[in-house]
Amino acid sequence: MPDASAITNIVSLSAPALCISHLIPITPLLTSISIDFHLIRASLWIALSIPEYRHALDSVSSLAGTYALSLILSFPPDASNFPWLRIPNGDARTPEACLHRVTHLLVGGNLDGPAGFGAETLRALPRWIRLFPALKTVIVEPQAAIPASEKEELLKAIADACQAGKGAPAL
Repeated sequence: MPDASAITNIVSLSAPALCISHLIPITPLLTSISIDFHLIRASLWIALSIPEYRHALDSVSSLAGTYALSLILSFPPDASNFPWLRIPNGDARTPEACLHRVTHLLVGGNLDGPAGFGAETLRALPRWIRLFPALKTVIVEPQAAIPASEKEELLKAIADACQAGKGAPAL
């Protein structure tokens, strides 16, 4: 039988958003967290649960320690309400603003169907990325084909949004 205390030595965790708040308190040595978000159905629409998103990020921010964290956020296809499309103006109390240890962010999943992020969705990312106070690296995958000039402009905007230093975005 495995030693039950072994779970406290886990450094990498991948789980659905609904489980994150239950797992983080028992895994204090995490350095990499991957959160999978799923769509919810309500009447005639299907969307990402923003309260579930906020609760998952609040759980990540509650993790004790001072070392850097890598965060992977995987979003479902067909979501029309990605968190970066719904940022309240002037609200410093966003869950992203409390993620002082997250230095590396990967935003992924099968976004917007097989083509990935559309150009309009990508353009909204820098404002959201700016909310993370310690980001050094951002990776976004997959993304739709966008013109080279627009991609270069977007990479610069994302790099500028990384507040912790020489942002190294990748599209």
